[in-house]
Amino acid sequence: MGFQFSSFLHLLHRKVFSKMVKTVFILLTFFTYGLLLIPTFLLLMSPLYLYRYIIRHLAPHFRPDFIRMVNTRDGIVGLDYFQKRCHCVINIMLTYRGKPDLAHLRHIFQTKVLNVKYSDEGIVRNGKRGDDYIYEKFTHYYEAWMGHAFWKKEENFVLEEHIRFCEETEAHLKGQEVGVISEDDGNNNNNEDNFKNNNNQVDYKNNVNEDKSSTSVVTEEDFCRIMGPISTRPFKRGMSPWEILIVRKFVPTVAKVHGDFVPTTPVGGEDEKEKFLFVFRVHHSLSDGYSLLKLILTNFSDEDMSKIPPPPVRQLSLFKKIMVYLGIIILSPYYHLKQFVMDVDRNFWHVRRESKLTHDWVTIRSEKVSMTGLKEISKAQKVTMTAVLLTGFGTGIKSFLKKTGQEEKTPKIMRAFAPMPWKKHPMNGLVNHWTLGFLVVPVGYNAVQKRLKVSNKSVQLLKTSPILFTNFGTVPMLLAPPSWINQFWATNWMTTMILSNFPGPNFAVLSFERYHLEDVSFWVPQMKGTAGMGVGFLSYNGGMRITATIDRKLIPTHEKAELLMQCVNDELRNLRGILANGEDVV
Repeated sequence: MGFQFSSFLHLLHRKVFSKMVKTVFILLTFFTYGLLLIPTFLLLMSPLYLYRYIIRHLAPHFRPDFIRMVNTRDGIVGLDYFQKRCHCVINIMLTYRGKPDLAHLRHIFQTKVLNVKYSDEGIVRNGKRGDDYIYEKFTHYYEAWMGHAFWKKEENFVLEEHIRFCEETEAHLKGQEVGVISEDDGNNNNNEDNFKNNNNQVDYKNNVNEDKSSTSVVTEEDFCRIMGPISTRPFKRGMSPWEILIVRKFVPTVAKVHGDFVPTTPVGGEDEKEKFLFVFRVHHSLSDGYSLLKLILTNFSDEDMSKIPPPPVRQLSLFKKIMVYLGIIILSPYYHLKQFVMDVDRNFWHVRRESKLTHDWVTIRSEKVSMTGLKEISKAQKVTMTAVLLTGFGTGIKSFLKKTGQEEKTPKIMRAFAPMPWKKHPMNGLVNHWTLGFLVVPVGYNAVQKRLKVSNKSVQLLKTSPILFTNFGTVPMLLAPPSWINQFWATNWMTTMILSNFPGPNFAVLSFERYHLEDVSFWVPQMKGTAGMGVGFLSYNGGMRITATIDRKLIPTHEKAELLMQCVNDELRNLRGILANGEDVV
């Protein structure tokens, strides 16, 4: 008894001492970082801020073809040169039932997206009802001038060039292979050449002549192989960086592990014999994912956006708000130091220099996992849904490393930068209004409950951390200088992956007035930096899909990448069974 009491006192002293050391360290970082380094940085950057102001006001006189300067929030995800290779493209894949009518799809996009004005929607913009088009950015691209980017209107905008049949899958249907990287080529840099060659073969004005195509289909495996090169494919010079690619005769893979999934509401169009993919590629400089989700649900599908969970906003009293902002001021320097120095990922999948990445991606996705089963785990273990998904994905990585003979390299954790929409996100138009923070993906822990605890703690810390406020607020300060300076610090050297989690509609959707939406997935871009993986969690109609874009430096072949996702499928299924039985196994 005495020994136990002594051990308790020793542990208590250690915790008290640890908290004292942390408090002293926080105060030191506040005084050195917050009161010395930041003011010095702002003072040194003042001439560059002034330069930005001057260039912005000179541009209308010297470059009247420019519309306006690209704001810093669009600029931070527009640092890649989208006419050569794109690291910052959001790739959304919608599966519809029926045969695609290209003319009809273009008509709906023209009338319900491009032609809609603020005055049509009764929206007050800057205190006035404007005749500006809500989605005018779909006709813009950016161009550099004097070290800064400016939006410019696409000359001779042709909708047929943006919405078309996918060249690669059309070639596949004819028995050809176009633009697909071979498995032994881990550093193919011919995306731009393939793109030019493919475009030369397309008649944008007309639908594909069905008689000229073979009777073959595009399977899910076929498309995932094709999607890898497409995901980083550049856009044509002078063209707004977005496109919609229609994939005919799509056949999804039949689930083997999660075959018992049942959608929340029945999806119509059961009598349709064919399915097609609607692949929406949008460069991140045009929009964030939340704006695109709103566009798909309201403009494409006439759904009520209020049915979708809004960006989280903490409701606080005036006193708590004051305390929160005081905490942000004091704690932000410490959390910035943690983010940029102390918590830099250290594992064999996190390269130290961006030049070591191939920038050729493999694209994969999981089977559709029942949200009901995931919620049962979340409720039983008293953790968030995000924690369950992080645990399943991390355990899948551990299983993959074991199966491929890399078990000794398994790290305890991997870190991910997690962008998320910020409060008061505008509900109209294309905007970038997001912040980001760290999430921990538990990999090497043996006990399931330990993995859930680690991931849940990471989620809860992120919710209460001041880093979300400071990362949102520091973007204008960091991205205001010319682009040749921003290249140095507006990059992610800290994490192994980029991770995005989107709760989608929990009901079936009808789009374009006639097509029933069966499934949704999206591939997260890896952005500029040393992250070699982009991971996406997206739910729809009671199902959850996990997707990943993986640089071939990490996993060189599509077969091995598919093995990783197979492990994730298995572990998500095992997770439910293990916890239901009350087990705690390796």
